[in-house]
Amino acid sequence: METDQCKRTRQYGWAFLHLVILSLLSRRGSCQVRYSIQEELPLGTVVGNVAKDIGLDTSVLVDRNLRIVTGTKQDLFQVNQRDGSLFVNQRIDREELCGKTIPCTVLIQVNAKTSEVFDLDAKTGKIVVKGLIDFEAKQVYEINIQVSDKGSLPMTSYCNVFVKVDDVNDNKPEIEIASLSNQIPENTPVGTVVALIGVTDLDSGVNGHVICTLGEDIPFELKHSKDNKIPLILLSKPLDRELMSSYNIQLIAMDGGSPSRSGCLNVTVIVLDANDNAPLCGQQKYTVSVPENIPIGTVLIQVNASDADEGMNGEVEYSFRSNFRTKASEVFDLDVKSGIIVVKGLIDFEAKQVYEINIQVSDKGTLPMTSYCKVFVKVEDMNDNTPEIHITSQSNQIPENAPVGTVVAAFPQCKRRSFGD
Repeated sequence: METDQCKRTRQYGWAFLHLVILSLLSRRGSCQVRYSIQEELPLGTVVGNVAKDIGLDTSVLVDRNLRIVTGTKQDLFQVNQRDGSLFVNQRIDREELCGKTIPCTVLIQVNAKTSEVFDLDAKTGKIVVKGLIDFEAKQVYEINIQVSDKGSLPMTSYCNVFVKVDDVNDNKPEIEIASLSNQIPENTPVGTVVALIGVTDLDSGVNGHVICTLGEDIPFELKHSKDNKIPLILLSKPLDRELMSSYNIQLIAMDGGSPSRSGCLNVTVIVLDANDNAPLCGQQKYTVSVPENIPIGTVLIQVNASDADEGMNGEVEYSFRSNFRTKASEVFDLDVKSGIIVVKGLIDFEAKQVYEINIQVSDKGTLPMTSYCKVFVKVEDMNDNTPEIHITSQSNQIPENAPVGTVVAAFPQCKRRSFGD
């Protein structure tokens, strides 16, 4: 192998044919790679890997359009732009190429387009911008320049121009929700993480330094993770769905450029109901007056109750309290859904003048909450009984000379009646 700058030699059988690959792509400037091959190699035979031998990154070969640009019978060989390998493209006949000349040498030059961003004036050597320069796409451009004289046998030199791109604040911060709980129960503990935020700014330095803030008057706050890399939105105050069922969280990201650029993202968080409200009766005490002997099926009163929760947590049902269930159920019936109380048995003033009904109102939550109220039913007396005479003592016979005022019979009581009946 030769020891000149970047020179490498690869042997293939007898040295019938020498290839000299001149490249302008090396990081160290110009570079020569030498391969020796035999004639009549099958088409597609790999001679060597040009990209590897000159130290070129294979991931950029397609973009830079690595190709053979000059050389005698350049179609004899081609470069694979995927991996940088040089392979036989046509039949190789040493005698046809070189006759009896020894050694038989073929010079091939490979190159790639330097950039579509700059243009070079062939006469003056001025390099001008012809495309978009974007710091975020590329920070340094390396331009390989070839300088040749115009002699009959041109002499050539090479140099490199490095263009360093300075960043300007031309990108606003971009906000992305990495993880979001957009529905949270109203009994969620304070400090619970609601969202993980991803913020990026393609600029660098202070232009890419981003500060995030949240809108005001919301029960949420912005903090950073322990490694200070990921912004977190946390619950900062207790929630009450009955006061506020949803929140629109505005997240603002502002960079440190001058002038500053900002990005904004709105996040809606729905507050789910928790069964934290007991039913409320319209009144704690209901009173109704009814005449005795009122017909069975008559509606006495309707108990009204409401629950501030929603869904099953806000649906209520009515029942007699357990310690009153037997007594109430003999005379009254209570509709479990509507709270309507109807007469189902005989109401007799002479038997009972006032009924006290204890009502239990419960919601249908997983852990039901309960309230209580009372209904007083006053029974009005009706003239539904004829007088009855009971003689407890009587004299069937009295003398004719009995004095005035002599007791003939005793009537201790009549059936008790209300006054006026």
